[in-house]
Amino acid sequence: MHRNSTNRFADITDGTSQTIMVVESGGRPSVYRNAKGMPTLNNDQGIGWVDSEGPFSLDGSNRDGSSEGCGIANGCSIAINRRNDNEPYSFHSAGAFVLFADGHVAMQSESTPILAMAALCTRAASEIVSAE
Repeated sequence: MHRNSTNRFADITDGTSQTIMVVESGGRPSVYRNAKGMPTLNNDQGIGWVDSEGPFSLDGSNRDGSSEGCGIANGCSIAINRRNDNEPYSFHSAGAFVLFADGHVAMQSESTPILAMAALCTRAASEIVSAE
């Protein structure tokens, strides 16, 4: 669902029940790290219910949310609930809600490995992964 996309259900070859389309990203436009507000930071992304520019990435974060995108080997292996500027984020302690292409909503565990989360966010990469 990127901007101006024309994807059809038939384009979701990984399976609609295993393809995430929308993720929760709570707290915006304020910036949060590990459930703590960062009063000196602003986020101009996703100010409304959704952001038409689609500024979402799955960079991975370290445990305290102070770094992102530094790679699994360097500790940025957490996909959910560490940063709300570009990652799935909620104020739920167990995970964040996600909407799958088949229309079902589920709580995605914050312990989901980043590679599994990335696989769930692709629609046609032929990965086999369980949403649990």
